[in-house]
Amino acid sequence: MARNHQILVIDSSLDAIDAIRAVLCRDYEVLTALSGEKALKRAQSERPAAILLAMGLTDMPSLEVCRSLRECPETRDIPILVLDGGECQELREKAFLAGADDFLLRPFHPKELLVRLASKIRRIEEQRRSDEVLKCGNLTLNSSRFEIAVDNRCQRLSVLEFGLLKFLALNRDTVLSRDRILASAWAGGAEGITERTVDSHVVCLRRALVGCDYSITTIYGVGYVFKKP
Repeated sequence: MARNHQILVIDSSLDAIDAIRAVLCRDYEVLTALSGEKALKRAQSERPAAILLAMGLTDMPSLEVCRSLRECPETRDIPILVLDGGECQELREKAFLAGADDFLLRPFHPKELLVRLASKIRRIEEQRRSDEVLKCGNLTLNSSRFEIAVDNRCQRLSVLEFGLLKFLALNRDTVLSRDRILASAWAGGAEGITERTVDSHVVCLRRALVGCDYSITTIYGVGYVFKKP
């Protein structure tokens, strides 16, 4: 991995930041923030390649930081890996719905963190190099901006939402099982992404697709199909 990739580590614990810095410093330039407020400012100004966001920030809820990063045009395309020490599936679901791309339990093996980071950065770079514009009826998907437009009404999506919608659009009129979506749309993706996560993102996408020529139809007991009503 190129040394010039910057990783922003957000954690209220200096000891935790130092431990992560020791893992990353050989391959990345490490940026740090001890609070959510400072993290948002630094992410906007530095535009790091990825963000490691610890749960339990002292100044503001970590998931609020995650949502704010996703809502900001300067940072919404940056991969976010949430770090936490709990085995709570509900928290994982909330993290993904807040815009996280991955969820890593502490304590983790240093190599696992490096592999996950490399995977997320590579996926973003590949998506940006892929065909920038995909058209599907009155829907346009712009891969370089993670942006969609319905009748020229533009809006940005999270990386996971865009990846799911692009997969559905590329396979329109084909019934796709949730297992296939998990294996293909988010291949090598986040630990903890479940069928329930897919369903939650479909709900969000349906709101984004109001007025679109195509819609996401549920095939009960199977999965979804992207087709004209």
